[in-house]
Amino acid sequence: MKKIIKNKYIKKIIVAMSLVSVMSVTVPVDAAEIKNLDARGAIVVEKNSGKILYGKNIDEVLGIASMSKMVTQYLILEAIHNGEVTWDTQIPISPALSKMSINYELSNVPLRANVSYPLKDLYEAISIYSANAAITAVGIYLGGSEDAWVQKMQETVESMGITDARLVNPSGLPYRYNIQKNKNLSEDDENSMSPRSVAILAQRLITDYPEILDTASIQKKTFQPGTVDETKMSNYNLLLPGLLFGRDDVIGLKTGTSALSGASVTAVAIQNNTSVISVVVGSSAPLKRFEESSRLLDYIFTTYETIPFIKKGDSAQQITPYPVVDGKDQVITFDYDRDYYAAVPKGASPDQIIVEFTPNPERVNEENQIQAPITKGENLGYVTITTPGKDLGYLQEKDNTIPVVASYDVEEVGHLTKVWRQIKVFFAGIRDSIKDFFSGIFNSIKNFFHPSEEPATN
Repeated sequence: MKKIIKNKYIKKIIVAMSLVSVMSVTVPVDAAEIKNLDARGAIVVEKNSGKILYGKNIDEVLGIASMSKMVTQYLILEAIHNGEVTWDTQIPISPALSKMSINYELSNVPLRANVSYPLKDLYEAISIYSANAAITAVGIYLGGSEDAWVQKMQETVESMGITDARLVNPSGLPYRYNIQKNKNLSEDDENSMSPRSVAILAQRLITDYPEILDTASIQKKTFQPGTVDETKMSNYNLLLPGLLFGRDDVIGLKTGTSALSGASVTAVAIQNNTSVISVVVGSSAPLKRFEESSRLLDYIFTTYETIPFIKKGDSAQQITPYPVVDGKDQVITFDYDRDYYAAVPKGASPDQIIVEFTPNPERVNEENQIQAPITKGENLGYVTITTPGKDLGYLQEKDNTIPVVASYDVEEVGHLTKVWRQIKVFFAGIRDSIKDFFSGIFNSIKNFFHPSEEPATN
């Protein structure tokens, strides 16, 4: 039986689901194996919960090169879902964009001036081949100008809770390749954010629009087949199955390389029930990012597993029924309002997970009671989850907090019932005071006639 601790005089209830220490779990692989990671920064998180499983310089702002294309990928899919564009929408190509597209120092597919291409073709070129002119063309079309699109990108990442991003173009190239130039920026300026922020971006992208993985996982495809511009596109993410560093568990997501930022890759991998996002930023050589990512994934999947711990709509049985004032029911129970997957060291038990309940401060009185009336589904607080093993935190502050809602309606009682309850409480208080008074007298008399003996000393 789960052990539940309740104190009605405090505003937090801690539910310790086991007496076993959370530090007692044996980790099968020593974390020292990945201390010398060839990367300026890195992070691995469990996709659903956002729990950080590994980190190196996770909050250091670094150049991320083409991994910043994920912002525009997100906005393309958002525009599709909102009906603002379709996959058949034609994207025009200016002479400047056409010139950029045949710069083969860059990753590109050739685009002809004054010709329009279906959005779907350019999206695939972006997601598979990291095509720079293609993503610039889409940004200019959707935003009206390159600068306006960059502003849209900045606003989008900020809405995700990313505050350290500095974006200068859609592509992730050095600023000197921009179609529009801003006098306040230098030619070497690049898109930058921390590994944590890249992981937040990737998590939002694959959570809100999981279909991105259908395209990002394509190993090879041909752009404009059967034309003079036919281009064989081979995915730069060499972790994908069938490629040089291929792994059966990798299903995406995005690479990035520049002289300033080094070689980087964001990978999404799944084994059994465990789905992780790995971000490696600034490896010393293009192939090193894949070696190090694979080493990280091996470590994570050897060490951790994921337990489906909470399901939306389930009764929050870990929380004792909570007192209600002025309600026909005098207690309320709770249901969970979202899923939670607990990433734990292998061999850990669900009983080692700690659940802490905090009531909604706007719904409780000074006696820590919830005021009736209560509506079924109304938010009444949240639980905070603490899992066993090393605590590296979560991607974002509230990732391990789960909202809880009222399981049922509680109507407010009428005025006479409120008065009657107050009278009962009043006389109950008098009764308890009288009982305590006479109990004190009785104990005094008893101690007078039968004083306790002093303990013997040696």
